[in-house]
Amino acid sequence: MSHQAIAAPKTTIFFQDDGQDFLEWDIENGEVVESRPFQTEVWKGIKVNLSNVLVGVNLPVTLKDGKKTFIIHPVERISIRRRQRRR
Repeated sequence: MSHQAIAAPKTTIFFQDDGQDFLEWDIENGEVVESRPFQTEVWKGIKVNLSNVLVGVNLPVTLKDGKKTFIIHPVERISIRRRQRRR
């Protein structure tokens, strides 16, 4: 018999395109896990408090060294997807 559990949601944050090398971040468990189209190695591990994410606003983040700052490119939209995990 197969059981299915709901995994934590995967959130993608889309940034306004100001010519920067990143336009989207995938967030899992409050941390950046992927950056597109480039710079995953730069942003992976950055902490994002998803309750602070607002469209049109600069995203507050916590850097790997613990410093709190903002991303200068405003959030354009947010996508939250629930994934199912089989057990």
